[in-house]
Amino acid sequence: MTNLPLEPFDPLAEADEAMNALATWLADVPGGVCIFWPSPTSPAALTSFPTIDAWRRALEALDLDSACAAPAVVRVKYRRAQKLYLLAWADADVMLAAEIVAFTALELALNDRFGLLVKALSPPRKKKEPSATGMIATPPLSDLLDHLVTHQGIRELDFPTALIGGGRVINRLRKIGPLADRPTLAEMRNRHAHGSPIEGGPLSGLLHVIRDLIHYCYA
Repeated sequence: MTNLPLEPFDPLAEADEAMNALATWLADVPGGVCIFWPSPTSPAALTSFPTIDAWRRALEALDLDSACAAPAVVRVKYRRAQKLYLLAWADADVMLAAEIVAFTALELALNDRFGLLVKALSPPRKKKEPSATGMIATPPLSDLLDHLVTHQGIRELDFPTALIGGGRVINRLRKIGPLADRPTLAEMRNRHAHGSPIEGGPLSGLLHVIRDLIHYCYA
């Protein structure tokens, strides 16, 4: 047993240090990023980031605000997604993994803030046996997102980061139906998570939308 004072573990600080270390390492790695990215003139402008510093600055602009009340576990998952986006400098294929991880941060935030409300409003379902991991059953992502529209009154104005170049988000939060824009955000997540044979490219503005949604959850 040590007699030395133990510093409290700060997972968010650890994630920030890892982001800095990764950026330092990537500075000497040949690479580049050219993707569809929101700009003041378009929600999906073909944008080139010629240096790792330029790419890192674009991602840092999407940091969660310090005033956002999101708990550390949500912040750490979101930062993990940002680290994977950063790593895409060396291998663009990693960006799809970044998008999946960004969705996990969003789903955790939605369940934290609205999960019990959505379950209470949903019709009773057949009781399932507890999973082997002990995970508590949570509402589907489609139900959580639709709840923001139908019960929380979320508006396009609540997406200041995502809509800098125009476009619309609200109808992509809805469940599949006549008012929904396809693919919905839940469908985008499912295509990634369930092994769609046609992956497509990175989703323009996804991290922007998820950032705004997390901010909305903890406003």
